[in-house]
Amino acid sequence: MKDLEALLEQGNVTDEVIDDYKITTENLADNGIVLPVILVVDVSYSMEGEPLKHLGNALEVFEKSIIDDPELKRMVEISLVTFNHKIQIDTDFSKMQELDVPTISASGGTNISLAVRHALKKAEERKAQMKNEAIPYYQPFVIILTDGEGGDVTEVAKKVKELTKKRQINFIPVGIGDDAPYTDLKKFTGSVVKVEKTKDLTDLFELISQSISAVSGSVVGENVALPEVPATIQIVA
Repeated sequence: MKDLEALLEQGNVTDEVIDDYKITTENLADNGIVLPVILVVDVSYSMEGEPLKHLGNALEVFEKSIIDDPELKRMVEISLVTFNHKIQIDTDFSKMQELDVPTISASGGTNISLAVRHALKKAEERKAQMKNEAIPYYQPFVIILTDGEGGDVTEVAKKVKELTKKRQINFIPVGIGDDAPYTDLKKFTGSVVKVEKTKDLTDLFELISQSISAVSGSVVGENVALPEVPATIQIVA
């Protein structure tokens, strides 16, 4: 559980954000805080068929879990990015109930480095926009799911480590199955969430929504009580 906490606990509003907007821990809940979440999903050829069907089912569960939680429904902004050897789908940030997911198909190779760079850029642009509009926010979550390797992640992994160390982003790498590139994924955060079967992605998204809920309800310096990790999910360190 400790390793998952290291991956997920960093979502508290940072001192920098509090200073920017002159808000106190006592009135954080009353300031219309936004919590951006970027889902980065591998749709290379190996995801064709049942894996893609299971992914679709899991996304529906994630959508329902966010919408059914009044606080998350209000705070979470979601962007869906799918990738193979290039970026395929890239939706604008929107409330979960307003997300219009295009038809997802699987094809091509895998470029993890490209996908992560794209997600980081997207997160930074949204943060800059919110600062410009004086909108307080929780640090973005970037959640990447992949079942295959591709693209040299060395440099972008250094960037992710730098941002997470500064508590400027929450990065969760997820490997699907035994063939996922766990060595590369561990370069980002040191630990990787492993889902053995795509049918268990539903459990993953339930865990993520519960964890986001726990983090979003916390304030700076507070220990976050995270949900129990189901047996279908492992932490690979």
